[in-house]
Amino acid sequence: MQIIFLSFAILFILIVLSTALLSVAYRFCKKAFLNILGIGEEINLASAILMGALLFSMGLYANYCMGPLRNFMALTKTAEVMEMIKFSGYLLLLVLLCFGLSFLVTFLCFKIVDRFSPEINEAKEIRENNVPLALIVSVIILATVVISREAFVMALESMIPYPPLPYR
Repeated sequence: MQIIFLSFAILFILIVLSTALLSVAYRFCKKAFLNILGIGEEINLASAILMGALLFSMGLYANYCMGPLRNFMALTKTAEVMEMIKFSGYLLLLVLLCFGLSFLVTFLCFKIVDRFSPEINEAKEIRENNVPLALIVSVIILATVVISREAFVMALESMIPYPPLPYR
């Protein structure tokens, strides 16, 4: 019964936290990421597609951190107050890490695509509302997030202090 309560509490925390972080990320992307591209505050369809890929990649990375956290919860199997507080702290830290890393990956993907296609100025094309190019860059960003999943999860697993397990 304690695990069920803890699961629903975590679900509620994640819904509130992810909605708040994605809202903040949207505002940040609108100001910082689009300014880096030289688009400014006015969003066209191509930049909206690119921002959508960024926000979706943030959600994917946040989703990927649930596996290590679920493992941590299953191994501790306690609902003591201190364990719940410790677990909530790891949850918050990992979700923030996921959002930060997804922004970094998205920015790096955009810059790498830009380097591999010197004949096309992606930022200029997105400013000029080149929707097909924005779709291609967005798919590259999302595919990179999916491909890098295992390395990301492995890094997360190494950060969680699992309890010692008996070996047979």
